[in-house]
Amino acid sequence: MLNRTKRRPTPFSAGGWATASYIISYAVSALLYLPMARILEPGDFGLYTEANLVFSALTIIIELPLLRALVRMPGDRQEVARATFGLAIVMGFTGMLLCAFSGWPISMLYNEPRLVQLMLILAPAVLIDALGVVPHAILVRELEFRRRILPESIAVMVGAVLGIAAAFLGAGVYSLVIYAMTRVILNCLVAWLIVRWKPGRGFGSWQTWKEVLNFGLPASGGELAQFARFNVDFVIGGMRLGTSALGVYNLAWKTTEIPARIINASFDTVGYATFSRLQTDKSYLQRMFLTATSLLASITLPLFLGAAFVREELVAVALGPKWAAAADVILPLFLLQILWVISHPSAGLSLALGHSRVYAFINTFSLVFSVIVLLIGAGFGITGIAWAMLLSTGLTSLTWCVLAWRYSGATSAATLKAARLPFFLTCSTLPPIILVHVLTGMVSLPALVRLVLAVLAGLAGFAVVARLNWVELKGNLALLRQALPEEKVVEQELAEAKV
Repeated sequence: MLNRTKRRPTPFSAGGWATASYIISYAVSALLYLPMARILEPGDFGLYTEANLVFSALTIIIELPLLRALVRMPGDRQEVARATFGLAIVMGFTGMLLCAFSGWPISMLYNEPRLVQLMLILAPAVLIDALGVVPHAILVRELEFRRRILPESIAVMVGAVLGIAAAFLGAGVYSLVIYAMTRVILNCLVAWLIVRWKPGRGFGSWQTWKEVLNFGLPASGGELAQFARFNVDFVIGGMRLGTSALGVYNLAWKTTEIPARIINASFDTVGYATFSRLQTDKSYLQRMFLTATSLLASITLPLFLGAAFVREELVAVALGPKWAAAADVILPLFLLQILWVISHPSAGLSLALGHSRVYAFINTFSLVFSVIVLLIGAGFGITGIAWAMLLSTGLTSLTWCVLAWRYSGATSAATLKAARLPFFLTCSTLPPIILVHVLTGMVSLPALVRLVLAVLAGLAGFAVVARLNWVELKGNLALLRQALPEEKVVEQELAEAKV
């Protein structure tokens, strides 16, 4: 009988499973928000958005830095995992208390007494989310996204069913809270069931705690600043324009964010884990960085620029007539998502190479800049807020691209070569979409028909150029299909570099 060795996951296979997970997750989220948009009122979405700002901020600054530290740090994995688990307990319990006691001040800020009860209900989920950090980090570190799809998929599906059922029963804003709570609890529980890891005795040495914190604390500050930058628009919009306007803005944001996150899933956490594994091989790292950025741009630019031209039909079909005001808001948000997706590998590469303090500084500076331009933009309504977000995101995205280009050592010739394919695909997709949109606008056709015809025209133009450049596309995909160096080899090279 032949001996079969276990095939190691590659960035391509991991990215495929990560994308599948995001598709399931955000497809279910879309199916959740579409019926809820017709059942709930804009004020319900606005109220939940205000509560979710604090809840999400606490989970992000606890979960992501610890996960990234465990994924990146070499050494005894069991020791690092125990230390990370101990820190997760401490930080999760602290976050739970902060969430519970935050209800009163934010209720005063928004003049909304119901926020006190909402924050008390959401508080235990902060601790539960922290307890799931270690099993999720182990799966990411090993590029085991095939197994990671299970907890995320089960959690979002069960949560959506319960949330929609609660909405139909008249739970109002609490149906959104039920969805969030169910998703966090099941995501943690199922992850522990599928990961074969036990904490054992103790929670790691104090030295390991310090090493995790030395990387995690600056990264935590950067994550908090980044979260604040991407959510300060909700804060200022809610305070200056009210919950109804905030509800419209929130749905417009979700409409553009869901496809952006699905695209980015293929090289989001996967990319960070891949770059961390390639720290010692700058040539390989450079090729992987440029290839990932080129492929993301090849999808993102044609898709979102094309969608910007049919945004009115998209809103009419997906959300319904009462959300027509979201069409103007969607335009700058589509452009924002383009910049965010394309620059994401750049930010991941910077973190993977250990520049957590640079990460914190840039996100903090961007937060301050965002607040300034958003206060100005709020004077022009929710559309002004959307354009202000585009300005601040564009500045930050370009900064990350420049830094990553420098860190990776990519040449100008290699960069221009990587940009060629996205440029051609964009130029082949937009003209057919614009032409069909103009022609169908001259006759009285339903919004759904106009949207479908424009999409088919864009896909035809995209397919022609993709076929003509298939050799280049195949080569890029082949690079992602290669198995990465074994983790022990990388650790040995890092040790030798320190010596």
